[in-house]
Amino acid sequence: SLPARRHPRMAIIGEQVGMMCRAELSENDENARGGDVFVDGGDNGSPVAPTNSVALLIEIAAIEATQDPCPECRSRSVDRYLGKSLQDGFLDISLFIWQCSLCTYKLVQVDESGPIRDRGRSVKLTVESDIDLRRDAAISSTASLSVPEIGLTLEHGRLGNRFSQLGPLLNNIYQDLSGSSDLSSTEDHDQYQAFQSFLSLFRSLLDSTSNFSIVIDDPLGRSLISGFNASNITVEEYVRPDHHVPNQS
Repeated sequence: SLPARRHPRMAIIGEQVGMMCRAELSENDENARGGDVFVDGGDNGSPVAPTNSVALLIEIAAIEATQDPCPECRSRSVDRYLGKSLQDGFLDISLFIWQCSLCTYKLVQVDESGPIRDRGRSVKLTVESDIDLRRDAAISSTASLSVPEIGLTLEHGRLGNRFSQLGPLLNNIYQDLSGSSDLSSTEDHDQYQAFQSFLSLFRSLLDSTSNFSIVIDDPLGRSLISGFNASNITVEEYVRPDHHVPNQS
């Protein structure tokens, strides 16, 4: 891959993929939005992540022209970026970002290469307003997601490897469950009614946008929710027994 360098689209790639990136933005740059993008801090004057930004701040560490055909426009104009998290407590997490320079195609995934951490992470967000549902979530293929208030649990690996705002992610989960033929068409009347009640509760929870929690548990510690220093986010690290290492083959 190419070494890190100034790239013509580096200043805007963050906004296009739903995250913010550290870039050489002047004070008058129209893309700069104060604390929502970055703040100056530290003895060396380097930009650092706002303590409670809803967007994940990343630093573009490498850029590679893949020559792969774009799934949308079929042009060979897809670049791959390696973005390193600048969020305190999650500096060991990196993201791969594929983006076409000619159309709107983009794909963001957690970098799952490299050594396995000896500790897992459980990140819990208490949703207090719709702002919290605009937080970014980087979810590796070994993570689980749960909403304890309604008994929703998607086991490790169910979500795959993805990057999304929490609101759209939960709505996608709701839509997938609503269209589940296994449960919605069951001949067991009691089971069907219980499932419909669950969906109704899930929908009410999403509409209320407050007073519920989201827990992302990753035995390999490669997942996060943006805004690590937010008062409504707690992070627990735990020692993971060797036999709990998910099979990644």
